[in-house]
Amino acid sequence: MVVWQDWLAAAVLFVATALVRLAFLLWMRGDASLEALVSKWDGRIYLAIAQYGYFSEAGGAPDPEIYQTRLAFFPGYPGLIVAVHTVTRLNYLTSALLISYVAGVAMTAGVMAMAARMGADKRLRLAAAMLVLGAPMSTTFTMVYTEAIFLACAVWALVAMVDKRWLLAGVCTFCAGFFRLTAIDLVAAFAVVVAIYAARNWRAWGAVAVSTVPLVSYLMYASHYTRDIGGYFGMQTKGWHSTFDFGRATAIWVSTQLREGNNVGYLLSIVSIVGALGAVILSFRRLPLAYWLFGAAITANVVLSDGIMHSRPRLLLPAVVLLLPVIFQLPRGRYALPAAAMCWLLVGAWFSAYMIAVFQWAI
Repeated sequence: MVVWQDWLAAAVLFVATALVRLAFLLWMRGDASLEALVSKWDGRIYLAIAQYGYFSEAGGAPDPEIYQTRLAFFPGYPGLIVAVHTVTRLNYLTSALLISYVAGVAMTAGVMAMAARMGADKRLRLAAAMLVLGAPMSTTFTMVYTEAIFLACAVWALVAMVDKRWLLAGVCTFCAGFFRLTAIDLVAAFAVVVAIYAARNWRAWGAVAVSTVPLVSYLMYASHYTRDIGGYFGMQTKGWHSTFDFGRATAIWVSTQLREGNNVGYLLSIVSIVGALGAVILSFRRLPLAYWLFGAAITANVVLSDGIMHSRPRLLLPAVVLLLPVIFQLPRGRYALPAAAMCWLLVGAWFSAYMIAVFQWAI
């Protein structure tokens, strides 16, 4: 079990690394305000849903141009924003960021718990936390995005799977289904783990079944209102060209950029794609099965689909769990481990800030 000291360390690390990441944003922001950057792109849509709902702007009539975009975003995060705003009277942006920060601490503690299940001592648990908090696009953990809260649910679900606490794994997976479509990858990992380790346990299978309810229910709800364009997945295709194609579009795009590209953001996206694929291969049988299945499913879901290629670094962020074996290969010297962690954090903070503040397209 993760002791209270690990939760304290998680809080300190999350806030400290957040300050570093925000410092890079301030350095690279140009004329943009910090408030605009942390609520950029998807963040604006989440805030609009929290304020006005899915179907209209400022209480107007339902507008297909609005809801055929907003319904792509799951309701858990904007629902929490409304709840925090209502209870605390904080504005919507501050409420959203408060949720991300609290979720980020829970996520960090969960990553440390994951490392503990792999036999990591305290220093290596801290290294595992830094691995995630310094990853490329980790600045989204402190933005109006679902990265922190989704990954918090996911990592604790994975810990519960390793511990064979099926009900807890089901609860965490159930919660993840309120926030992201990629909860389907967590459900898939959960089902495979139960099939291998608890195939005759009807309660475990019940937990798997119930964990799908938020995900399936929202897909049905959104598909009902977007049936004219093919339902939820038709909406994804219309708005973001997102469709499963076994990796054809990704391969063509990567090949084209390597031959002709000169855009730094595109090259960073290629690094993320290739790095994730390499991590899937190199981490096989070096991680608890649940961890590997989740990371591999996230990677497959992203890489084997068409869509906005320069969003891949953010979409692949949960797959950073595949890098956990690296912490056991790091130098153990008194200064070497902190130095390696700091270098990783600085590179990740620059990567994130560049994609958010300098790169001109959506992340």
